[in-house]
Formats: sequence, structure tokens, C-alpha cells
Amino acid sequence: MKWMIVVVAAGGVGVASGGAWAQPADEPDALAGPDVASAASRPTLVHRAFDGSIRRLEVSPEEAALERLDLDEESQGQVQEVLDARNAVLDEILVKHIGLLLKYQAAAAAEDRLEILRVLTEVWRATEPLRERGTLREELGRVLNQDRLSLMDEMVAEYDEALLAEARAQAEASGERFREVRYRIAEGLRRLGEDLKRSYERAVTAGVEEFEALLVKLQLEPEHEREVRRLVQDFAQATMLNPTAQQRRELGRKIFAVLSQEERLRALRELYGSGR
Repeated sequence: MKWMIVVVAAGGVGVASGGAWAQPADEPDALAGPDVASAASRPTLVHRAFDGSIRRLEVSPEEAALERLDLDEESQGQVQEVLDARNAVLDEILVKHIGLLLKYQAAAAAEDRLEILRVLTEVWRATEPLRERGTLREELGRVLNQDRLSLMDEMVAEYDEALLAEARAQAEASGERFREVRYRIAEGLRRLGEDLKRSYERAVTAGVEEFEALLVKLQLEPEHEREVRRLVQDFAQATMLNPTAQQRRELGRKIFAVLSQEERLRALRELYGSGR
């Protein structure tokens, strides 16, 4: 029941709609300065805003680079299989550890940098199943030819170096000592957080569609629908989307207690099929 993730958002997590996990969108700016590379030159991931700051990507650098490669249909299919497989692992991790979202939200709201780092470290530990697969670069290296892989590497390296130079310049301008190792660790954790944010958004999008489609099929009375939404929201928040079999049965019992006899029949047909 991954659709239940959406009710956590309704309960105040706020990740997918401008919450603390959200990053500034890479929307075109009418006042933005010229890009580092023009359309006629080699592809690049480095684009700057009007103030000269680097625009952060909304996806991983590797995925952004893939969009700029001229891939044939077979390669596109192989790349998508890699991305889908990694996303499936990440989505499963998110459901199992959704409580980390709440911790991160609280730390970000308090602007507690040490707590944010601690929570992201927990996230890193939780993503061991993904790390066991290897990096995205390593997996893509098994499906891309050398020319395309080299071009992707060049774009990613250029982007990473531009961010590094920007961070160093900002530290020097503020009179702080720049620690590259610390920067790289923080940047890696930040990207991991962004990966989980995107996983959350995928779950919310799928959850909304699945949950709403189910309610349409059940054709509940308005007051019954409101009560079912409340029960599901309370259930998701109480179980952190990891309910026991007993908790699932209890939710079903509560929902059926709300429904009329006709609504119960529709629910049974939907759950078990009209032919059973």
C-alpha cells in the first residue's frame, strides 16, 4: 500500500511541496546571464544564474549528462533498466525508513546543521542495499560504450569541479578555512538526500493516483470518504508505513465499520475480484 505515503505528506512532512528537502528549481530565468557553453559547443551541465552562481541540477549529474548524450534506442532501454532498478531499491528503502524524513524535517526547520548531518549519516547507513549494487557510474559503465561513457564523465567532472570552486570561493570570501574533504562528504550526503527526496516524490505521485482511483471505484458517501481518509492518514502516521499484519487487519476492520453494506460489497469486489 505505497499509496499511504501520501497521507504522511498530508500530515505535515512537507517534503514534496517546498519542504526542507526541496532544492531550488532549475527554472529558466529571464534575467539569467549567458550559459557557460552555447548550444553550438560541447554539452555541459554547468549553467549560471544572473548573479554568477551555479544552477543546481534537479537530478543526479549522471542522469543529467545522459539526457545530453545521443543514445540509440537499445542503449536508452539499457540505461532505463539501470535507473529503474536503482529507483526500485531506493523506493523500498524510503518506505522502510520513512521516519528519517520526519527527523530531517525537524532538524532542517531548526536549522540544526549537526543534526542534519547526523540524520543524513543515518540515511547513508540505510542505503547499504543500494551501495551494494555499486555506484550509478559503475552500473552505467556496463551498458554504455566507451565514447559515451567518457563524454558523460567529462560533463560530470566539469560540474563537480565548478561546484567545488564555487564553494572554495565562498569560504575564502567569508574568511573561513575551506576543507575540501569535509565539502566532498557533505556534498555526497546532500546528493543522497536529494535522491531520497525524488524517491519520496515518486511515491507521493503514485500514491495519490492509486488512492484516488480506489476511492472513485468505491463510490463512497461523502461522509464515509472523509472518515476513510482520516483512518488511513492516522494509520500511516502511526505505523510509519511498516504495519504488522495485525495492524493491517485492524485498519480493514475500522474501514469496513464505516462503510454501508453496498459500499462493503463494492470494496470486496475491488479487493478480491468479481469472479471470486
